[in-house]
Amino acid sequence: GDANYGTEKDKITCPFYLKIGACRHGDRCARIHMKPTKSQTVLLRNMYYNPANHMAVVDGESIEYDESESNEDFNEFYEDIATELKKFGEIEELHVCDNLGEHLMGNVYVKYIDEDAASLCLSSLNGRYYGGKPLFGELSPVTHFREARCVQYDRGECSRGSFCNFLHLKRVPRDVLRKAFPPDSSRRDRHRDGRDSRNERHRDDDRRDRSRDDDRRSNRDRRDREREDDRDGRHQHRSDRKDRDERDRRDSDHHRRDERDRRDADDHRRDERSDRDKDHSRKRDEGDSSQRESQRRRTQITDEEKKDPPKKEDAPNFDAEISMLERMASEMA
Repeated sequence: GDANYGTEKDKITCPFYLKIGACRHGDRCARIHMKPTKSQTVLLRNMYYNPANHMAVVDGESIEYDESESNEDFNEFYEDIATELKKFGEIEELHVCDNLGEHLMGNVYVKYIDEDAASLCLSSLNGRYYGGKPLFGELSPVTHFREARCVQYDRGECSRGSFCNFLHLKRVPRDVLRKAFPPDSSRRDRHRDGRDSRNERHRDDDRRDRSRDDDRRSNRDRRDREREDDRDGRHQHRSDRKDRDERDRRDSDHHRRDERDRRDADDHRRDERSDRDKDHSRKRDEGDSSQRESQRRRTQITDEEKKDPPKKEDAPNFDAEISMLERMASEMA
């Protein structure tokens, strides 16, 4: 429902994009990034060149940047962009990110007093170059930077450092602010009238309200970080489970393939053994058949001899031949 819109309970809209105008998941985010069609705030992505993220390397060793020189470069950058951005309308807030996360690094947020000035700024700057880099601008849903900035960073105690997902806004010296936005009489009158109309009790109430709001926002930011960490953990768990399922599927495929190969080998051996048995049986049957045929023939010959025995006179007379041979021998003697 509407009560959950922009919170962690809202499973459709990305709460981080609504709060800070950027999401570290980018287009891969599982939730919708509701990009506004009208807004007072323009986001210029990666416009500021942060030297903390581009340290020089000499002979394979990193050379730390000079912080004082970096601050001077930032002050010049701030005055320069303020001068350019004021051409499109009166600026209410101008902030530069000090984060080093890819989705926040060098981002510039400019909030105008009306939406028309923001639209004019966007149409005028898109396609132009600054510092040799093309400018990429878009309307941002961020209109209350107290919800977007990291309270712990403002207190000097952010545990996530420069890769925090809430805005670490660079501190602008007062003299630079005065140069970038010279105070005019109407603004001074408005501020003076506001101060004069508020007594000490009201100031104390405001301070207490701000402190309470900061504490509430800090607790909410901490809960959002914890929920995001839990969501990242669940995402990693799903990724690990997907990898594990993929490994199990491959192992199952290998097992089924090995089992099929074993069955094929067993079938082949069984077929060979059956063929050998058939050959032995055939040869044995052929031998038995040949033996039966021989026996049959011998039996047939014996039966024929019994039916027609040889005649006696046909038998050879060996005694007569011997007597004749002895007689011939005696005559020759």
